[in-house]
Amino acid sequence: MKCFPDYKKATNAAYEILTRYGAFSFATDVFDIVEALLKNCKLLPYSETHRIYKYPLEALLSVSEFGFSIINKHTGQRIILYNECCSLGCIRFTIAHEIGHCVLKHIDENDAASEKEANCFARNLLCPIPIIYKLGVETIQDYIDVFEVTAQMAATSLNHQESDKCYTTQENWVSILDMLNAYKMGFPTLGAYYQFWVS
Repeated sequence: MKCFPDYKKATNAAYEILTRYGAFSFATDVFDIVEALLKNCKLLPYSETHRIYKYPLEALLSVSEFGFSIINKHTGQRIILYNECCSLGCIRFTIAHEIGHCVLKHIDENDAASEKEANCFARNLLCPIPIIYKLGVETIQDYIDVFEVTAQMAATSLNHQESDKCYTTQENWVSILDMLNAYKMGFPTLGAYYQFWVS
């Protein structure tokens, strides 16, 4: 059990995942991030969990109305289960949160510190602080319009703007802005953008 959340670690882990993924989108593609980067993890909507494993939908909803992970503690493999009946913004946050647990190697996801770290990871994955400052994102509606997140996620990110800025390393700040520049210049990935500058 963790005593205190490590927000700096969680913040920068989100930016390292975005940089590894390399393809910028204002609405972070959490589905593709799982597919492309997390080889020990797969996504499964509640309806498929019910169809394949005959697990009652009521039982899934009793665990969480949004989603949760099942972890094989011996292999570290995870299945992220999510309720596809929620709004897309809610689904994206749920998956980003569970990606955070996976990347941060949380075993006890009911631990309060782990939950706070996963939330920190998710808000930085979905609303990268360097982009917020670069574009002058200032209001809840700005967050919703730019990042396609829920009003609750927008408010949370706005409330943590200053602390997330302080936690972000200079290296990660530059990498995320490079991703934005690559996107604006039409490069499909950060790697292609860097290759252009060295060739």
